[in-house]
Amino acid sequence: MERDPLAFLDKIAQDYSRLVRVRFAVITATAAIHPHAVEHVLQKNHTNYSKELFDYKILRRALGRGLLTNDGPDWLRQRRMIQPAFQKSRLEQYRTLMSRAVQEMLDRWSALPDAIVDVGVEMHRLTLRIVGEALFSLDLTGDAVVFGEALNRTNELLAKRFFSKAPPFVPIPNDLRLAFAVRRLRGVVDQMIAGRRSNPEDQDDLLSRLMRARDERGAMSARQLRDEILTLVAAGHETTATALAWTLVELAAHPLERERLEQECQKPTETLPDGVSRTRAVIQESMRLHPPAWIFSRKAIQEDEIMGHRIPGGSMVLISPWLTQRHPAFWENARAFQPDRFIGKQRGTDYRYFPFGGGPRLCVGADFAMAEAEIVLGAIVSRFRLEPLFSFPVRSRPMITLQPAGPLHFRLHAL
Repeated sequence: MERDPLAFLDKIAQDYSRLVRVRFAVITATAAIHPHAVEHVLQKNHTNYSKELFDYKILRRALGRGLLTNDGPDWLRQRRMIQPAFQKSRLEQYRTLMSRAVQEMLDRWSALPDAIVDVGVEMHRLTLRIVGEALFSLDLTGDAVVFGEALNRTNELLAKRFFSKAPPFVPIPNDLRLAFAVRRLRGVVDQMIAGRRSNPEDQDDLLSRLMRARDERGAMSARQLRDEILTLVAAGHETTATALAWTLVELAAHPLERERLEQECQKPTETLPDGVSRTRAVIQESMRLHPPAWIFSRKAIQEDEIMGHRIPGGSMVLISPWLTQRHPAFWENARAFQPDRFIGKQRGTDYRYFPFGGGPRLCVGADFAMAEAEIVLGAIVSRFRLEPLFSFPVRSRPMITLQPAGPLHFRLHAL
């Protein structure tokens, strides 16, 4: 697992399709592979599964107790405060903002003298701008380099910490580097909050609402506010940027799929067929093969039984979208990039496919992220054909999110 976690998961998929017990040194975990097993943990018996595990304790070093890492009543309180920002009624105003941001990026691309871009860098810069403007009414593009470098470093160092043999309470040399990267991330967020406090305009955005929020326990503490904002900024742009980068890689590797998508994007919206558009299907298929959140865990609070297998109380349960979404028992031609498998289908949470998690802890920004990805991808494909300047296949870097390895340079060809 430490040397090559994705190869380890692929080996599991060769031999198992329901559940499998895995021993990591002194820790024994159960990998829930089958969709029914995943559904049991995330939805049907979710109250028996918590996040009080060593991996979340490590992740809290970066994100504190934000929505992603918290659990129990505190998590529910946070979710209720944040949920209104992602209601469908707000998506239309977000769509306008997303469209403007991506068109300005493409205008900048048109003026590049060498017509070469690194789409990994560009997607992170764009999605950081969108999440900043949509949720916090702030232009974060000036912080994109500092925040992006610090987040990438944090991502890398957290992954090394997860796969190290040292328990969370035992210091290792990388801990100092991690602490420095986290300080840089928190510095950007502290500036956001300080700026709003010094100019307390009555803005109807998430930042102002969280600062004003009150419930029976009072207002959020300064630390909790920072943790929430940092989680939303980091997770809110990192996963979408990664999904878009992988999607552009897959389209470059499959010219016929790219041509089909170009044809759709050149049609007026009203002529598109009912159901899922090809743009959305391409993104969904890319996220099936390259789920940004590729593995996570839960702790069984009480002893349980899943599909006839005993789950000891206090034990770890591993859930991996990479493992389930690419498993040949659940998908025909599981490793092939075939967006048609999603065409015309409003796929529910059948837990063969769960890139945003599931159950009560389904990602709060799932609709926001999908709308953003569709708008960005559609705009890019409508204006440019991207010629890859790298070789295939592109290797995966399994950090906290599943990153493409190395720069992704494309040459732009205007359509």
